[in-house]
Amino acid sequence: MKLRVKVLPILLPVLLVVGLLCGMAVKIYREKADEASHTDLGQKYLNSTDYGNAAAEFAARLSEDPTDVAARRGLAQSYYGMGDLQLAEQVLQPLTEQKDPEAYRLLIQMETQVQDTSQALITARQLVSRTDDPEDRALEDDLLQQVLLQPRSYAAGADQQLLISPEGQLLSMGSNRTGQLGTQALLASNQQQTAFAPADFSGTAVRVYCAGSTSYVVDADNNLWAAGENRWGQMGYGEADMTVQSGWRKVLDSGDVAGVAGMEGMLFVLKLDGSLWFAGNGGSMEFQRIGEFYQVSALESDRQRLAVLTLDGQLYVSRDGAVWSREARNVKQFSLCGNMLVWITTDGCIGGSGLSFPDTWNTGRNGTRPDFDVIRIACDGNGVLLQSDGGTLWRLYRGTAVKCEGISASTFYGENDRIILETDSGPQNWVLSEARPQPLK
Repeated sequence: MKLRVKVLPILLPVLLVVGLLCGMAVKIYREKADEASHTDLGQKYLNSTDYGNAAAEFAARLSEDPTDVAARRGLAQSYYGMGDLQLAEQVLQPLTEQKDPEAYRLLIQMETQVQDTSQALITARQLVSRTDDPEDRALEDDLLQQVLLQPRSYAAGADQQLLISPEGQLLSMGSNRTGQLGTQALLASNQQQTAFAPADFSGTAVRVYCAGSTSYVVDADNNLWAAGENRWGQMGYGEADMTVQSGWRKVLDSGDVAGVAGMEGMLFVLKLDGSLWFAGNGGSMEFQRIGEFYQVSALESDRQRLAVLTLDGQLYVSRDGAVWSREARNVKQFSLCGNMLVWITTDGCIGGSGLSFPDTWNTGRNGTRPDFDVIRIACDGNGVLLQSDGGTLWRLYRGTAVKCEGISASTFYGENDRIILETDSGPQNWVLSEARPQPLK
C-alpha cells in the first residue's frame, strides 16, 4: 500500500517564503535603481553643465543617504559650477573632516580655477599632511612656486627706486650716495638723480627689492644680485664694506631665490623650497637659515617690521628678525605697507587694525567678511585694495568699498605707501586716496 503525501500543505509555506523573498528583492532592486537614478542623472546633468538639475539630483540622493560620497562630491561640483565656491566648500566639509584625499584634490582644483592660488596652497598642505603621496607633494611644490614667483617690477628703498621697464630693462633713480643705483652716476654724491635711467645691470631682472640703502635684483635664473650699502654685511657674501662702490654683485648663485625683504642693515631671503634665510645687522655676514620656520609662503617688510606667512597659515611679525610674535592664524594672504598690516583668513575674513568697513559687511571673531569672496589683498597705509574671485578689483577707503571698473592687473602689492599694479603696459602706481592708478614714470 502506497503512502500518499499531501503536497499542498507543504508547498504553500514554501511559496509564501519565495514570494516574500521576491518582494524583498524587488524592493531592494527598486531602491538601488532609485539610487542609481539620482546619481546617474546628477552626473549626466553635471557633464552637460546643467548645474541646477545636477544639484537637485545629488541633493535628493543625499537626503536618502547623507554618507554617499559620490553624491556629495557631485553636489559640490554642481554648486561650484553655479559660481558658489563657498557653498561647495561647505558641502565637502564632512569629507575633509574625514580626511578624504579626493575631497581635498577637488577643492584644490576649484580654488586654482578661480585663481585663488594662496588658498589652493593651504589646501594642498593639508592634503600632503594626510597622504604623504609623492604626486600630492609635487602639486604642493608647484603651487608654492606659483605663489612665490609673482612679478615685482618696482621697489623703493630709503632714498632710491628701482623699476623694470615693459621692455625688461632695469632702471633706477634717487640717491646714489652708497652706490644703490648700481651706476657711476652721482656716486657718493648727495645729489639726486631725478628721473629713471639705465641701472647698468647686465643680466635679465625679473624681480626687484630695496632694503634701506641697499638694492636687490633677482634675475631670470633666480640668482640674487645687490648694489649699495653693505656695512652690516647685509649682502651675505661674508664681508662688510665701508667703501662706496658702483656696480652689481651676485651674492647668491644657487638659482632658488624667490624673493627678499629687509630693513636698514638686514636682509631676509625666501627660497623656492620655502626656507627663510638671514644676513646682516652686525650678526652674520653670511646667509644663515632661520630655524623657527620650516616653510614660508610669503615675506614682506616695511621700514620698521618684517612679516612672514608660513605654509600652514600662521602670520608672524618681527621688528629685529630675532624675536617673532604670531599675529594671526588661518591666513591665506597678507600685505604689510605704510605701517599697516592686513590679511585674509581662509574663511574669507579681513583682519588687521585701524580699518573701517561698510555696514553691510559681517564682522565676527575672525575679522570682517565682505559680501564677495576675496582672493588677494594689498594696503598702502590708508586704504586696502581687494580682488574678488572673478578678478574684479575693489577699493576700500574710509569705510567705503567701490568696484573699480575698467582696471585689471595680473597681481598687485604694497610698496612705499602705495600699491603697485602689474599690468601688460607696465607697473602702475596707486595711492588709494585717489580714485584711479597712474603710470609709474
